[in-house]
Amino acid sequence: MTDGPNTQQDTRRRILTEAERLFRHYGYGKTTIADISQACGMSAANVYRFFPSKSATV
Repeated sequence: MTDGPNTQQDTRRRILTEAERLFRHYGYGKTTIADISQACGMSAANVYRFFPSKSATV
């Protein structure tokens, strides 16, 4: 049984997609986990559930 459209794999993919978009627009150095989480509509703590650091999203 799945959790619907927001499975863990879908969430990971969404985080990576938004991270890449922000890195391309603002640059890696100026993009924060808070920026990524805001773009995904979730808390920074939730992003850290899936990735231990910003560098893990690259």
